[in-house]
Amino acid sequence: MLRILLTGICILGLALSGCGGDDGEPAPGPNGGNPGDNSGNNGGDNTGDNPGDNPGDNTGDNTGDNTGDNTGDDASSPGRTVANCETNIADDVPAFYKKYFRCVTISMDGDSVVIESEGLPPHASFYYETSHENYTPFVSQGDGFYQNPNTIEAQNIRLTIGSNPRVRGLTINAALVDGDVGTSQDEYGMGTQGVALDSVALFNPLAAPGDDIEDELYSFDPYYGHPQNRGTYHYHTTSMGPLEVLEAAGLVSSTTPGEAAIEMYGIMCDGTLVLGCTELNGDAPNSDNFDSQNGEAHDIVDEEGTVHFTNRYHVHICPDLFPEHRFTPEIQYYDGCND
Repeated sequence: MLRILLTGICILGLALSGCGGDDGEPAPGPNGGNPGDNSGNNGGDNTGDNPGDNPGDNTGDNTGDNTGDNTGDDASSPGRTVANCETNIADDVPAFYKKYFRCVTISMDGDSVVIESEGLPPHASFYYETSHENYTPFVSQGDGFYQNPNTIEAQNIRLTIGSNPRVRGLTINAALVDGDVGTSQDEYGMGTQGVALDSVALFNPLAAPGDDIEDELYSFDPYYGHPQNRGTYHYHTTSMGPLEVLEAAGLVSSTTPGEAAIEMYGIMCDGTLVLGCTELNGDAPNSDNFDSQNGEAHDIVDEEGTVHFTNRYHVHICPDLFPEHRFTPEIQYYDGCND
């Protein structure tokens, strides 16, 4: 159903929506219900984006001098894009982050990587204020689609990721990945639980009791994101946004989820990587070893043969090939998010 709804724009790889964190979207869903993103996903641990839930807190540290490897120089581009956004990455940050992240500030704190972001999507959205350069008018993507009443606000996201995270030793099976919030202490928290390559927040795939995560897709913009009631714009699934970062880096020519030569979307607070229909080097994943959230652990190698992580757990979001789990991961593989 996702592909049908999103034809003409891109292949919607999945149907995650304002789940894990979208409270306060009262508009009715396509069947007259209230998907409204009332999931209470208001401020994940380790993020600093909504500790006091102040959507207007423009305190993000993204005002440096474009010293990062991923900073573009096309200042003539309209609005905020991956080509002209502020990207500041310290010299001692691992090469992985320099190569794949934009529109963020990244530094080291001991052996931990600190990612800071205002969470403002570097692409058009009808969720921006009408006065914003990135605002675009609402256009329905199909029957039942609607615009929720929230608007994008700058956040103060701060994510600290250990360089050598400790494995929790879980068996991530269907009993753990149940799609219900509050059933396991190993779930990712509500609110920002990761950062996408384009600086946008990643939320978990869980909706609050009484909400249906599948309904929330009807409030997605064309980049498959939307804001919750505190203004945090976020993804729960695949998006063209992170793939545009890969395009700007010269790694892909298509930014359609499911069609790009390399697909990666971001990193979760415990160090779990979120990939798409490929491995980081472009190879097809071997799903034989997948757990119940399409996760596996092996060396993460890029297209040049560089090993960025050894035996690192990661998940694949690729609804066409792996429809059993179409969203961001539900269960933490490593310690770190809630420490």
